[in-house]
Amino acid sequence: MTARNRRRPRSGFTLIDLMVAVAIIGVLAAVAIPVYQDYVKRSREAEAFNTLGDIMVAQRAYRADQGLGAGNYAASMTALRWRLDETGGTVGAAPASYRYSSNAEYSLASAPNENLVIHASIYLYHDGRYAYERE
Repeated sequence: MTARNRRRPRSGFTLIDLMVAVAIIGVLAAVAIPVYQDYVKRSREAEAFNTLGDIMVAQRAYRADQGLGAGNYAASMTALRWRLDETGGTVGAAPASYRYSSNAEYSLASAPNENLVIHASIYLYHDGRYAYERE
């Protein structure tokens, strides 16, 4: 047998191997992406609940302060002197997940883009009740 007739063992992947790998990655992505998006929405909502809780604490402190509230809740975020950041009450990446406001009855987290969150509006009444629709 001459060196010319000897076959070298083939190394590497065949086209079928690559197609199977791509199909497996596609199935995993089809399952993982919606799960991840749901996780992100739930985390944004949890962030809104936490921020509303902070605003409620500030409202209660305002009401307890005889010089500021004198038994009344603040009528606005400006009167409350509570700021989340320099953009005026937004949190999250652009576009912001929620915008926050507060009045004498409740604090509100509202989403400018409803596709990014589970609930477009979250109300926290100063007595501690949460609601997704105004009561």
